Amino acid sequence: MRSFALLLVLAGCGVTDQPSQLQQALSSNVVISEVYGGGGSTNATFDSDFVELFNRGSAGVTVDGWTLQLATETSATWNVVPLSGSIEAGESYLVRLGAAGPAGAPLPQVDATGTAPVGISGGKVMLVSAGTVMNGVCPSTALIVDLVGYGPSATCFERARAQQPSSTMSLQRRDDGCVERDDNANDFVLAGPTPMPLSTAKRPCMRDAGAPGDGGFVEPDGGCQVLSVFPSVATRGGYDRVTQRSFARLFTQEPALSDGGMQSLSLEAAFFSGLGLPAMRSITSADRYSTCELCVTYGRRCTRGTCFEEFFAQSGEVSVSQADQSDAGRLAGAVTNVRFVRWDFANDRPVPGGQCVVIPSLALDVSWVEPQAPVDGGTAGGDAGVVSADGGVVEQGPTPGCGCSSTAGSFAFALATLLVSRRRR
Repeated sequence: MRSFALLLVLAGCGVTDQPSQLQQALSSNVVISEVYGGGGSTNATFDSDFVELFNRGSAGVTVDGWTLQLATETSATWNVVPLSGSIEAGESYLVRLGAAGPAGAPLPQVDATGTAPVGISGGKVMLVSAGTVMNGVCPSTALIVDLVGYGPSATCFERARAQQPSSTMSLQRRDDGCVERDDNANDFVLAGPTPMPLSTAKRPCMRDAGAPGDGGFVEPDGGCQVLSVFPSVATRGGYDRVTQRSFARLFTQEPALSDGGMQSLSLEAAFFSGLGLPAMRSITSADRYSTCELCVTYGRRCTRGTCFEEFFAQSGEVSVSQADQSDAGRLAGAVTNVRFVRWDFANDRPVPGGQCVVIPSLALDVSWVEPQAPVDGGTAGGDAGVVSADGGVVEQGPTPGCGCSSTAGSFAFALATLLVSRRRR
């Protein structure tokens, strides 16, 4: 049996940190989508530093008179790059900057050019809707459209500093530039640089830029349904030896439904690829159910054998502090600001135009005992099913790749511990 203690790592929490953007609105259209500071250095991918902008909104934006402004990590002096032209919805805009040397491939066609580099070890980049030159280590003005501070010593950033890039890795905004939460640490990831100018094909975000509470995402139904609580009717967990997944589930009745349908929230921890615990990771839109190590699924209108609406996590954070690989054990984990999209589990992809559900904060802590012989169709091996008041099994174990399982009927369950809380972001 495995047992692990929960480990939380807090970064960028110095008492002297004064991020400038926490009180400003989310950038609803043009954002800084990529920062590369390794241009021309040893082993560089490209011969110049660059910053890429992206219009995540739904309408074109004219940037005539706007400026991109750069500073080193602790400097109060800002270098200015004038911008011009328009950026249509879904378009990128590439700004070539300085270089440390001659190494690396040339950038593609660019849309603006500056001479100052951006730091490879850290720096500050501001998008400003005017030609006004910024002053001070961390200016605060409504002219600032977007800000990225990165590296361990950056003195200006949104909520928390982004990671330090390298000669072969750039900072890239999540979900192809569509995510914006005013949180540099979580909005950006490190990846191989991908400079894209205006001539690149559009990639519009099917989201509402800056909608409160959902990280900027919206679906055709007008917004994500937010589930601030998830009342437990029953909890259940187990270990599936075939799929090598420990899983925890909780259910809640929907009495308004004539078919007695339930909601089902599942958290699965997979060990087939050597998952180490405690584990905490950010979910991305590229995740697929078939390959994820920490899977979170949500089912709605569940009856015997199926859920009529099945969802899979596509952004947010999931953590697991304990997940036993045993016929008797415990799984403890949590989800934070997780956004679920309607999912086609048969083809392992989102349902076009599907709904969206957000759970701000919720923790599951489920234990299970070694099962007895199967009862009325239940399965052994840590997956015996939930027994209804009349002794029949009404909820079967997980089917790999099929998302949520089913429940039905009236229940008499012992409540397991469910922790529901709101966490300040």
